[in-house]
Amino acid sequence: MPEDKAKSQLPTLISVLSLLVAVLLVIFLVVPKTSEIQGKSSEVLNKKQELELGKQKIAAIREAVKLIASAKKEVNALNVSVPQTPSADEALVQIQEMASKSETTIAEATVGSASEGYQELTATISGSYPNLLLFLEKMQNNLRPVKLTSLNVLYNEESGDITMSLSLLFPYLESVSKEQGVEQGEAATNEATEEAQSGE
Repeated sequence: MPEDKAKSQLPTLISVLSLLVAVLLVIFLVVPKTSEIQGKSSEVLNKKQELELGKQKIAAIREAVKLIASAKKEVNALNVSVPQTPSADEALVQIQEMASKSETTIAEATVGSASEGYQELTATISGSYPNLLLFLEKMQNNLRPVKLTSLNVLYNEESGDITMSLSLLFPYLESVSKEQGVEQGEAATNEATEEAQSGE
């Protein structure tokens, strides 16, 4: 009888032991793996966010490079339009280009003095009336501003050509010497000090 009872309880005991083993497997194997998978998932999410941030930074850098390139072109154009130095050679080249585009001829060109932010230049241009008007239009629309101080016109009846003598001033940025800069700085400092003292 007791043997029959023990035999009948054996399947229940095996079932309980199996369930216990299964629970232990879940606790020691499945739960850590689940935690590890969740950790990996968080890492993948973080990496994706880092990748997106990296892409945004790269896009911002590319945009900045484009802006810098554009700014450099504008600075170069500004240096041509109003250079740092008198740049008489550059002015002569521009006059030659204007004459070429207007189909006029430069009979003579002379570089004068450079002072107070202007480079003096005189030129004698010859050609037909419409072409000389075109030259003046090109000069008016020139990248570097030109100030016309005098204009003399002579007409040749035989050839029908007109000779035009021009006195021109090309502006440039006159550099301030270090001494002038120091003097101006000291004057501004003294003025500010006086204002502060009078306000006390």
